[in-house]
Amino acid sequence: MNDETVNAASTAISKTRLEILFDGIFAIAMTILVLELKAPELSDRHSIPEMALALWLQRATFFSYLLSFTILGIMWYRHNHLFRHFHRITGGMFALHILMLASAAFFPFCATLMGRYPTNPLTMTIYTGCILIYQ
Repeated sequence: MNDETVNAASTAISKTRLEILFDGIFAIAMTILVLELKAPELSDRHSIPEMALALWLQRATFFSYLLSFTILGIMWYRHNHLFRHFHRITGGMFALHILMLASAAFFPFCATLMGRYPTNPLTMTIYTGCILIYQ
């Protein structure tokens, strides 16, 4: 190895470690999504209509969970597919990947907004913005 090769190798970020970080962030973000789903409190624990109504009232939260889990899954899949083409990670690539990770980690908050305030126009702007930042 010449001096330039050694210098480039020492400044490059480990591809494997970055992959592991991505997998971890996505696993955590996808798991955190479920925390917003709450078991309903029922006055009659045996009432099917009361349970059905309570779950129906949380439909936006359930939809947000399913949509967000799917989107995070697609993001992870696309990143995994793209990552196979990288041979080494430079400082600039690392900075972009950190931005992508911040977006993925922020996604559960966006999902919570969508579940709680599905008709608020700012909710969709924040949710879509988070997806676009990742892209």
